[in-house]
Amino acid sequence: MDESWEYLLPRSLVRLGNLLRDIAGCALILMMSITVFDIVARGIGFGSIEWVIEASSLSVLIIVFFGLAGCTAAGGHILIDLFTRNNKTSTNRLIDGFWLMVMAAMLVLIAWYSLDDALITHGTGERTEVLHLSPLVIIIPSVGGMVVTALVALWIGIRAYTQKPD
Repeated sequence: MDESWEYLLPRSLVRLGNLLRDIAGCALILMMSITVFDIVARGIGFGSIEWVIEASSLSVLIIVFFGLAGCTAAGGHILIDLFTRNNKTSTNRLIDGFWLMVMAAMLVLIAWYSLDDALITHGTGERTEVLHLSPLVIIIPSVGGMVVTALVALWIGIRAYTQKPD
C-alpha cells in the first residue's frame, strides 16, 4: 500500500513518530560528520579518532529504530503485494493491518529480550571497548524506538479492522 497510515493514528503518536524520525535524521548527519572528520584527520596526519566506530554504531541504531516509527506511520516501509495486487483496497487494508499487528508483537518480543540481555550484561560489568559505555546506553534508545514503532503498528493494525473504509 502506497498511502500514509497517519490518518489512522492519534496526533500524539504521529508527532512522536515525527520527532523520532527527526532525531534519526540528526543522528545520520552527526554520523556522517564525524566520519568525514575522522577521514580528514587521518588524511592530514592526526591519525584515527578511536571513538568514531562506537559512536557511528550507536548512531546507526538510533537511525534505524527511531526512524522506523515515522516510516511505519508514513507508509514508507516495503510491502510486497505480489499476490494481493488485484484485491480490493479494503481487503489489502485488512491484510496489511494483520501483518502490522504481527510486526508489533515481534518488536515487543525483540525489545523485551534485548533489554533483558542488556540488563544481564550490564550486571556483569561489561562495557564497550573504547568509550566504556554500559550496554544499556546502546540498548535503551533501540528499545524505545521499537516500543514506539510497536505502538504505531498496533494502533494502525487495530484501526485497519475497526474503522470503516473511506
